[in-house]
Amino acid sequence: MANALLARTVWTAPAYLCATGLLVYAGQKAWYAAQGRLGLPGGAHVPASAYAELGHVAARQWTLATLGLVGAALALSTVFARRRLLLVPLWAALLPMLAGAPYLVAAAGRENLGGLARGAAVTLLWLAMTWSYQVRSRPRR
Repeated sequence: MANALLARTVWTAPAYLCATGLLVYAGQKAWYAAQGRLGLPGGAHVPASAYAELGHVAARQWTLATLGLVGAALALSTVFARRRLLLVPLWAALLPMLAGAPYLVAAAGRENLGGLARGAAVTLLWLAMTWSYQVRSRPRR
């Protein structure tokens, strides 16, 4: 019994970590949306020109907060769902993360190493969660 619980905890830990990180992200985005600000707390400074270029700052931030909530729900669903149906959205969500990685590295520079580390951690956790879900949801023979 104890071994089964430990094994389940090890296999589901990436999902819980992803969900927690995405809930924090959604909260940060909601906080900034309520203030009409761009960026994230502790992130890189957003120049005033970005506000003029982008427009609808609050709507953009609320959209990103909603995406954080959807991602957290998807991450938590891997803990409870046993069907392989979730594999398509899990791998599909990973593709833009991997595609955006070179841009993140190029844009981060030395002044935003924290953002770069956060992005890398989220991508690696999502990959670990997706892989562990794929292993756990295999049909038993």
